[in-house]
Amino acid sequence: MVDLAYFRAALKTEDPGTIVDDVMLAGPHEHVSADDVSYIRQSVAAAYGADLDGVQAVITGSAHLGFSLVQKEKGGIVFPRYRLFSAASDIDVAIIAPQIQKAIWHEISAFHHQVVWFPKSAGRLGDYITCGWFRPDYFPRDTSLYYCREWSRVFNRLSTNLRFRRHNVKGGLFATREHLKQYTLRAVRACISDEVSP
Repeated sequence: MVDLAYFRAALKTEDPGTIVDDVMLAGPHEHVSADDVSYIRQSVAAAYGADLDGVQAVITGSAHLGFSLVQKEKGGIVFPRYRLFSAASDIDVAIIAPQIQKAIWHEISAFHHQVVWFPKSAGRLGDYITCGWFRPDYFPRDTSLYYCREWSRVFNRLSTNLRFRRHNVKGGLFATREHLKQYTLRAVRACISDEVSP
């Protein structure tokens, strides 16, 4: 596990990009084995008929560090930053797969071009696309979009696989590793802001 006290001290002295490269996007992962990461890669690649060499899987969040960087609110309850990984935690996975990302993008684009008005609002999905990744829980609903539905099927199967100890496995789809790095930098900078604020 990355020592939390060390991590918080590093926020005050280290360059944010260095923290992302050396801590956030570097292995090993605290709660997911290398074999399990490989299994996730293989599952995603097989579902889309993609070349395995073109699919990367990076464990993020508390499953990687042992603690979460993001404060969340759900049902009026605030879950603080730096909470430890627990039995209720998700296993968050960043998938970097340009071939799959392109296929899903074309599918969603074709769907939106079918509507009468233009441009069609993509809502929160569009917000994430502008940052270089797809957040699948914002894919168009009540549609027959094969590639979008396949994403849910893959991660539902992973979530029910006993090798992941009943944790919900959730995947975001990034165009490139640089997009993932830039997105991760946002979380690190938010932590830095909290550490240096009075």
